[in-house]
Amino acid sequence: MHWLTSILAKHWLTSILAKHWLAFILANWLVVGIAALAFAAPAAAPAAAPVPDASAAELEKEANTAVDQAFKDFEAKKYREAAQGFLRAYDLTGAKFPKQLRNAGKAYTAGGLFEDAARVWERLANLARADDAMRKEAKEQLQTVRGQWAEQLKSQGDAVHKGKQSRAAADTYVRAWWASGRGRSDVLLLAAKDYETAKLLDDAHLAYMLVEKMPASDATQIKLASTGAKQLLDQAKGHPAANLGLELRAAGQFTEAANQLLMAFDAKRERLHLRLAAQCYESAEKFDDALATWSRYELHDPSSLLGTDQARARQTALRRHKLKNEAKAAAVAGRHQVAGQAWLAMYDVSQEHDVVALREAAQAFEQAGHGERAKVLWQRLADSPYASDAERSAAAERKVEVDKNVAKPVVVVTVDKPPPATDPVDSMEKTVLKIQPLAPQSIDSGCSACWALAGGGGAVVLGSATLVFLARGDQSKLLILVQEVDSAGRITGVYHQEAVARQDTNLALNSLGMAGLIGGAAAVAAGALIKWVQGPQQRADALPFLLWTTEGFTLGARF
Repeated sequence: MHWLTSILAKHWLTSILAKHWLAFILANWLVVGIAALAFAAPAAAPAAAPVPDASAAELEKEANTAVDQAFKDFEAKKYREAAQGFLRAYDLTGAKFPKQLRNAGKAYTAGGLFEDAARVWERLANLARADDAMRKEAKEQLQTVRGQWAEQLKSQGDAVHKGKQSRAAADTYVRAWWASGRGRSDVLLLAAKDYETAKLLDDAHLAYMLVEKMPASDATQIKLASTGAKQLLDQAKGHPAANLGLELRAAGQFTEAANQLLMAFDAKRERLHLRLAAQCYESAEKFDDALATWSRYELHDPSSLLGTDQARARQTALRRHKLKNEAKAAAVAGRHQVAGQAWLAMYDVSQEHDVVALREAAQAFEQAGHGERAKVLWQRLADSPYASDAERSAAAERKVEVDKNVAKPVVVVTVDKPPPATDPVDSMEKTVLKIQPLAPQSIDSGCSACWALAGGGGAVVLGSATLVFLARGDQSKLLILVQEVDSAGRITGVYHQEAVARQDTNLALNSLGMAGLIGGAAAVAAGALIKWVQGPQQRADALPFLLWTTEGFTLGARF
């Protein structure tokens, strides 16, 4: 009974091991097959059709709801809420309907919210998507709203002026001047007088100087401004450095005048000296010194409306001037890419208002051979709300022309005759090339070589393991009963002997193993061939790959 149990136990254990070996081999072949299918799928599978965005319908529905509510608010004379509803609908629809901007502008205007109305009308007046009639209406409405807004602020300034609050009244008049589009010299003259009353020498002098230079000022206003500016300039004297600086300024010695005025500012801390020094540096074409002085002037009193506005305007102008000179110098030297960068910086300094700088940048990058970047800049100019219709149309046409000249990023090179095994550079020069479109089944060279080597090696290992397993068979040992008999046929003894049983050869596994071995060896050879071809091409910035076509092998390259 013991030997029978031993036989059954060994036979059961051997069967389990045999099944596990078979399962292990089949599982490995399954993994290799899945990996091969996953690698081949991107090249063969067609591109999936884009799934429509379900949220677009929801946004459109929400926009319609906002418009309906905005009309209800407008009828209820809730003008601010109505305008905000129209603007929300405009944003929800991706700014596709300029009519909602028009509705918002009308709502703000009807509610007397002139600052918000001016902002919306100005936005619509410069909107490229709006038609000519709508932009014309927006410009007319903007002019009307600006006048109403300026008059509203002037009335507020008059009320504050009666309360003997000179600084607050002057600031209100300055805001009224801004609201009018910087066109009403009368309110700026009122601001200058109140600043003078408030003992703000620099603000008053600056206001008088601006009135004197404004085209809208009449003769009386110019005379009053000129007289006021001279009187304030006399009040700036008193310190020896200030006196000398003003004399040098009148004599045209601007650099020395600026140095003396800075010394006077350090001694007296009168802001007027600092502004005059910055202007002298500009007149002397010391633009870096002027830029630093204007920055110092701005930081000295950030609460000054006119002073801060003037300082920022001059710093912007100086930066644009400097960048413009750098761009022109780079273009003359043939460094078109550097010139393009300078023009782009100038465009950014202008807060994307200077479409001339944007056009120059696009042309510079085009001359530098950067077609893709030039195409993007031409498109930006075509979409710019600050460009005229003619400029936008010309930019769109130029973008199409540049797009035609941009080289395609991928080509396939067919080798008609294999080059001799000599120097790679000489072989490439003697090769006859034909440019063809890239086949959709092409595979990147670096990836194909790695997959071929790795997959082929795995297939060789698995195929060899399968064949070894089949050749080895089932090595389970079985105990058999052996009887010894004599010549008369009588049993003389009984003992147990171990014997080896082998399984029958499995034709399917044998075929799979042979296919894996041969296919894996071929894949390894192909990978080695691709790597060999890829080696010399890397120095030419090209990634080669092999394709099998009806005409034979094709050597491709991705540039």
